Amino acid sequence: MDNDDEKTYFGFEQIKKSHKKHRVGEVFRQVSDQYDMFNDVASLGVHRMWKAYTIWLMNLKEGHRVLDVACGSGDLAYAEKQKVGLSGEVIMCDISDKMLEKGRDRCLDKGCVIPAIKADAEKLPFKSDQFDRVSIAFGLRNVTDRLKALQEFYRVTRKGGKLVILEFTDIDNRNLTGKLYDWYSFRVLPRIGELTVGNKYPYKYLVESIKKYPRPQSISELILEAGFSAARFQKILPGVVTVHTASR
Repeated sequence: MDNDDEKTYFGFEQIKKSHKKHRVGEVFRQVSDQYDMFNDVASLGVHRMWKAYTIWLMNLKEGHRVLDVACGSGDLAYAEKQKVGLSGEVIMCDISDKMLEKGRDRCLDKGCVIPAIKADAEKLPFKSDQFDRVSIAFGLRNVTDRLKALQEFYRVTRKGGKLVILEFTDIDNRNLTGKLYDWYSFRVLPRIGELTVGNKYPYKYLVESIKKYPRPQSISELILEAGFSAARFQKILPGVVTVHTASR
């Protein structure tokens, strides 16, 4: 089969792999101006605590060089910069021009200059062994070829460095918590999105993409396949998100 005809999932919809990056980019173009509200609605505001915990797990030191992939509005990159200090460096990248602009401007508003580079997670424009830490929050789910992206993360991470991934995960809908989660995700969240940002489509994609995202154990196996070692994961609140860590 020709590579261009290979299929992948965009939410529940099957599309050509070659079309996914454009479709994902369109989602974030639509929500870029209300991205922080998007995150607040999707997580009921708890995403700030999840990201703070992710920063703690990264064990950042002054002088570290950090790459934040799928940077969004730059909140994780900004927190990383506060940890690595003037002697360290944080670079944020995203496939979406609109999100990069949002992230760069938000950091500038806080008096922090962080380089913002448009980049595809599957083909990072950096030399090998460049970063002490690589982070990606709520971005791996949107990547077409996750193994290829993880291999790129491995390539640019220095020996002794660390990968940290924060991502939404699905909950088993056979118990009460799972049933409530599904009800909120499919019935409430798109409606709130329509009322708050005037568009339910990005929220529909969010919910569906979480459902199609592999289980944490499968992601850990993929991380190891990419070359990392000591891959671990921890579910948070109660399994709504998962934090993965691994060493180079």
